[in-house]
Amino acid sequence: MKRIICSVVGLCLLAGSGMASAQSLADLASKTKAQRKATKRPARVYTNADVPVTAAATANTATEVSTTPKEDAAADPNAKPEGSKTSVNAADEAGWRSRISAAREAVSRAKEQLEGMRTRVLHLQTAKALGSNGDVNQQAAVSAQQSAALQEFDRLRADVEKYQKALTDVEAEARAANVPAGWLR
Repeated sequence: MKRIICSVVGLCLLAGSGMASAQSLADLASKTKAQRKATKRPARVYTNADVPVTAAATANTATEVSTTPKEDAAADPNAKPEGSKTSVNAADEAGWRSRISAAREAVSRAKEQLEGMRTRVLHLQTAKALGSNGDVNQQAAVSAQQSAALQEFDRLRADVEKYQKALTDVEAEARAANVPAGWLR
């Protein structure tokens, strides 16, 4: 009898603590909601148009900047340095975007083809391992298909590497031409 009474009392205590925590969770949610409403949003959002385009820094430009007297900078703050050339203009953006997307699409397409061929090779290996109930002609046909699939797999792997190198080359060319990173996304 004592066990039953203790069990009932224990269950009541547990149920009561569960309700208390649920109430505090609701209070916490309402406090968090009030804090979100009270939080101010940022006053200014910066975009690429707000940031001036500058030439890429090299070791030579770093020494030129450090040895330039401060008097020249104070004379005309809007003047551009003589050595800063930007070889990219806004009209090139569409061209760079199309080049990088075509290169990425070629890599993606080649990887999909490679994955399909990998699946085919695995199926042929399974078929060869299971055998074909002693039929020699069918086993020879599966072996021929498997060797052809492996050759195609090797060719597709070389294509993936070639397209990835082409993508890397386009990215390197864009860096050399000071193309903004946003154009390559």
